[in-house]
Amino acid sequence: MSEFVSKKRGEVLAFSRVGLELVERGGEAATAALGGAEKQEKFVAELNRFAQAIEADANETTTTKADKTADKLTGMMEAYIGEEWDNSVELLEWLSFYSGSASAHWALVEGATNDDVAKDAHEFFHSVLHDVVHSLQALGKEKAGE
Repeated sequence: MSEFVSKKRGEVLAFSRVGLELVERGGEAATAALGGAEKQEKFVAELNRFAQAIEADANETTTTKADKTADKLTGMMEAYIGEEWDNSVELLEWLSFYSGSASAHWALVEGATNDDVAKDAHEFFHSVLHDVVHSLQALGKEKAGE
């Protein structure tokens, strides 16, 4: 596996780790932001599946890059959400950035590897972004009517 692919696989592994952290730290607000308990369970299951697929044959370059990227993403998430972990709107806004970026990173891995898991992950995160955007539109409409 080339160094480029190893590093990109580390980056997508980091997205799984940070997504799981979001669910843990966000509690009920994360459940609401993800569209309920059933969707959150699917989100967690898919992130775990994607992480396991990468970890199964990760090399040192992959794990080192995953650690560095997870630190960066966690810092960005903390800077964005701040102290508003109980605010599902803030979590949705963060999820829009997160899921769009994750989809793009997985698309790159998909192109580099032609791997079915990468294709699934790319499509999954694109779907999450779609759902998040619709939730934000509904919230915007609701808030405008207040």
